[in-house]
Order: sequence, then C-alpha cells, then structure tokens
Amino acid sequence: MDETARALSNVAADTNERVTAVASASDEAFANVKTVAATAEELAVSVGDIGTRVSTASHIVADVTENARTANLKVEGLAAAAQRIGDVVSLIQDVAAQTNLLALNATIEAARGTEDVVAHMPGVTKAVDETSQSRRKCSVFPEICRARPSSFVTRWRTSCAKWRRRMR
Repeated sequence: MDETARALSNVAADTNERVTAVASASDEAFANVKTVAATAEELAVSVGDIGTRVSTASHIVADVTENARTANLKVEGLAAAAQRIGDVVSLIQDVAAQTNLLALNATIEAARGTEDVVAHMPGVTKAVDETSQSRRKCSVFPEICRARPSSFVTRWRTSCAKWRRRMR
C-alpha cells in the first residue's frame, strides 16, 4: 500500500506539475491573444484613418482637376476672343491702309493744285511727317495684341500638359 500511495503521490505531483505548466502556458497564450487583439484594434483604427485621408485626398484631387478644367475652358475662351480681336485689328489695319491711300491721293491732288502754296507752308510738311510717324507706331500695336494672347495660351497649354503627365 505504501508503494501504491507513493505511486499515486508521484502521479499526483506529476499531474500537478503538468497542470501548473498547462495553466502557465494558458496564461501566456491568453496574454499573447490580448496583445494580438490590442494590436489588431490599433491596426483597424490606423486603416480607418488612412481610408479617411485617402478619401480626403481624392476629393482634393477631384476639386483641383475640376478647377483646372474650368481654367482651361476660360483660357480657350480667351484665346478665341484674342483671335477675334486680332481679326478686328486686321480689319482696322486694312481700313487704315485704305484711309492712308485716300489721304495720300487727296494730298497729291491738292498738292498739284497748290504746289506753290504748300511749298511755302512748313506746317503742312511737319503734319505729314507726324502723321507718317504715328502711322508707323500704330502699325506695331496690332502685332503686340496678337502675340501676347497667343504666347499666354501656348504657355498655359504647356503647363496643363505637364500637370496631366504628373497626374498619370
């Protein structure tokens, strides 16, 4: 009986050690599960925050894209208006050229009849010179009017193309 009691005592001690080891392992596993759960919860919060930020960034990009489209339409409208202005300037130049020819013709005809009078009137010669100088100065203006909008539109289109390449 002593032997049986000792054997049972050994079995009980061995079982107790195993139960203690299992309890310790269970406690450690529980602690690990808690750590994983806390980390998963933090990860879920981070993913939600990232999703919010991505959504905000997407809205901002959509707004910028719409603003760029609107600006592009306005620039195209300006380009068309500049072209129409250029057409009007060309028409004005044509009218001015015809007017100059008529004035020159009238001056020649008047000079034929009054050559002696005009020759002795320095004011008339000065007026003709000033008119000629003014005409030369005015002839440069339409070219400036045509060049500036065209140059602006070209730079705008180049910038838009660069923006589109960056967005891809």
